[in-house]
Amino acid sequence: MNGVWKISKKVGILSFILGAELTSANFVLASPQIAQIPQISQGQNVPTQQIDRRFGISFESRGCQRAKTTVICDVAVTNRGRIHRQIRFGAKEEQYQTNVTDTNSNVYVAQRVQLNELERNERRIFTELAPGITSKVRFSFRIPETVTQLNAIDVGYETLGVTDLIGRMTVPNLGTVEVISNTANSR
Repeated sequence: MNGVWKISKKVGILSFILGAELTSANFVLASPQIAQIPQISQGQNVPTQQIDRRFGISFESRGCQRAKTTVICDVAVTNRGRIHRQIRFGAKEEQYQTNVTDTNSNVYVAQRVQLNELERNERRIFTELAPGITSKVRFSFRIPETVTQLNAIDVGYETLGVTDLIGRMTVPNLGTVEVISNTANSR
């Protein structure tokens, strides 16, 4: 397969130089390591857990709730590795901000980030993830009340170590935003 890759790569470069058109069949043959994105039919569920295999960190949506224009999305983050991981999660942090998208492809930037029930910040929070322990990271967004469905949350983060690395993980299939009832609070 390695020989096919080298030949296809040379053919692709030669085709580009000569202005020839590369067919999709050649492209598929030339790039066997590119992951294929599955086609999702309506009504089919997409897994909500995603794993950053570089660091062994999993991200799973725990749903979104609304109180007027404030939407809170919870993400469960678990260190699946064997060592502690120091990590920062971003809200308005320019290098690794967190976004959410609605069904019309509108993008909303997180206004705040909160770790478990303790620490809150408008830019970023820091934590050390112990192996096997799940932490809840809560992102707050300003989203119009007319938006009731969300497609995905794109979590921005930075792992700290000898070399600090910025990462992004998109968790799809958020679904319907649950409306928090004011009647429960008035009792």
